[in-house]
Amino acid sequence: GWRTRVQFAVDPAGRVGFRRHRSHEIEPVDACLIAHPLVESLGIEGQRWPGVTGIKVAVSIGSGEALVETVEVAGSPADPSDEYLVESAAGRTWRVSGTGFWQIHPAAADTLVGCVLELLAPRPGERALDLYSGVGLFAGALAERLGPDGRVIAIESDRRAVRDARHNLADLPAVRVLPGRVERAIPR
Repeated sequence: GWRTRVQFAVDPAGRVGFRRHRSHEIEPVDACLIAHPLVESLGIEGQRWPGVTGIKVAVSIGSGEALVETVEVAGSPADPSDEYLVESAAGRTWRVSGTGFWQIHPAAADTLVGCVLELLAPRPGERALDLYSGVGLFAGALAERLGPDGRVIAIESDRRAVRDARHNLADLPAVRVLPGRVERAIPR
């Protein structure tokens, strides 16, 4: 009952399930035992989903809001909406578009930020890279520690996450968010 983001597979009959280990075979399920109650309250598993091959679900524990995105038979996602969830972590709020990446355990974001800050022990004026930065969680926490004389470069390839990171970190002038693949951006 803790997972806030779940990706279901849908079989040709429209039944929701998960792929068997090392297989394309889908095992239909009536419930997902590790899904947060907010995910389960949507009743995804109890419905038929004709013409859909996958369903992505994301919920925000703080607001109780949920987003559902489907993947159509042709293999492409349905038109992603401009909807987003608001998450809270590291003393800030974070916009996460659609079912984009956010830690799946409600306590993970704060726990991981705490570990990163403890292990790196960032000091004012230092520089940091946040690779695969997503919506900017670590970049934001680092920038606050590094202060106005510090610098954080965040690199992310997902365009919705880049847009969210720029929104989320707009009040931190020490952060620069670069769109692109890490392996291409690093040489620059």
